[in-house]
Amino acid sequence: MFRSGDRGRILPGLRAREIKVVMAMAVISLAMGFIVPVAGCGEGREEARWKVAVDILPYADLVYQVAGGQVQLEVLVPPGASPHTYDLTPRQRAFVEEADLVVANGLGLEPWLDELIGKGARGRVILLGERLPPDVLLRVDREGHGHVADERVGPVDPHVWLDPQLMALMAEEVAGVLAEMDPGNADFFWDNARAFRERIELLDEEIRKELSRLARRDFVAYHSAWAYFARRYGLVQAGVVEERPGEEPGAGELARLVEEMRDAGTNVVFTEPQLSSQVAEVLAREVGPGVRVVELDPLGRDDDPDRSDYIGLMRFNLRRMVEALGGRS
Repeated sequence: MFRSGDRGRILPGLRAREIKVVMAMAVISLAMGFIVPVAGCGEGREEARWKVAVDILPYADLVYQVAGGQVQLEVLVPPGASPHTYDLTPRQRAFVEEADLVVANGLGLEPWLDELIGKGARGRVILLGERLPPDVLLRVDREGHGHVADERVGPVDPHVWLDPQLMALMAEEVAGVLAEMDPGNADFFWDNARAFRERIELLDEEIRKELSRLARRDFVAYHSAWAYFARRYGLVQAGVVEERPGEEPGAGELARLVEEMRDAGTNVVFTEPQLSSQVAEVLAREVGPGVRVVELDPLGRDDDPDRSDYIGLMRFNLRRMVEALGGRS
C-alpha cells in the first residue's frame, strides 16, 4: 500500500524526504492497529478530513491513491484473515459506526457487512462490487467455473478486485463519491483516479506479456478467487477445492476433483495464506506426482513491501503464476 514510487506521482506536493517520512509513519500505524492517518497530500491539504473504514487492503490502497492525505483509513480485515470468516472487534465496529465513509466490496464477500451497516453506520457506504455493471459480474457453479451473471448458475463471485480493469473502474466510483463529499477537491480526486488508471493500464500490459509465455493455462483454485483474473487474461480456473469458503469438500467431491484433474492433466493447485492448505496438499498427492501446490495472495499484507499495495500485490501473484504454470523461455 505504501510504495514510494507510486506515492511520488500521486502526491506531487511532497518532496522525496517528506514522502519517506509519511510512508514510514503510515506503515507503523498499520502494523499497530490498521489505522492509517496520513497528512500532507499537497498544498492546502495538511491533515486528514475523512474517517474511512475499508474492508480489505487492496481497497485501502485504492482509496488512498484517489484521496491521498484527505483520509484516515482503517483496514478492517487484518493480514492472514479472510473476509469470508473474519469477525470485527468491538473497536472496529465502533470505528465503522463513526466513519464518514465505509468502502467495501459487497456481493456477499463479507457476511458481517449487512448487519453492521444496518446497526447504524452514520456515514456514506459504497459497495464497490455492486456498483459495477451487471454484465461484468460472474456467477460460480459447483465446479468453480465462472459464468456471466445468471440466476440459474449460482452465487455471484465477489472477487472482482483481482481483475485490474475492474479495479480501475472502482477507483472512478470512489473519486465520484469523494467529489460529492468534498466538491472543492473534486479535480484532485478525479486526477488521482485517472493517474491510477494509467498505472493499471501499464500493469495490464505487463500481465498480458508475462502470461503469453505460459506453457499451460489451467489451474485449480482453493476457492473461487481467480475467475475474474482468468477471464481477463485467458486462463482457465478448472475447479475449486472449497465450493463455499470455510467448508471443506467431502470425500466424494474430492474424488471427483481428483479425476477431473487427472483427465485434464491439470497440475497446479493455487492456495491462499488466509485459508488452510491441508486439503490442497491431500488433493495434490491423490492426483499424482508432478502436481504443484503454490500459494497466491488475493488480499496482500501491509507488512510485506512486495504486496502492500495493489499493483505490487498483482505483480507478486503474477510472478508465482508464471513460475507455477511453466513460462516458456
